[in-house]
Amino acid sequence: GKKSEKLCDLLNLAEVEADVETKMKEEALDALKRVVGELQAAAARGDDEGGECRKKIAAASEVRLLAKEDPEARVTLAMLGAIPPLVSMIDDESRDADARIASLYALLNLGIGNDA
Repeated sequence: GKKSEKLCDLLNLAEVEADVETKMKEEALDALKRVVGELQAAAARGDDEGGECRKKIAAASEVRLLAKEDPEARVTLAMLGAIPPLVSMIDDESRDADARIASLYALLNLGIGNDA
């Protein structure tokens, strides 16, 4: 009857919403993976190559922004391996000061609210 049709519609709607949410989560995860990949690549290269420093700052800044508002993103970024390249960027004395500062801010945001 009518009731089961309504329920069916609701279930279909819930399923569509769940699919959309899953897709959004997958896209968000892909974005986080891309950022960590860029960060790792930037940290691995020397600063002598043209524009490398800008790439490091851009990657670190993106991590900082992604981690700022989103506790889930913080955990995911850490699990994907964002922390070691940021630490190496801060440790390297030859690094541009701006890149070191950007890395430091990114690390601070990754650490916020992670009580683990």
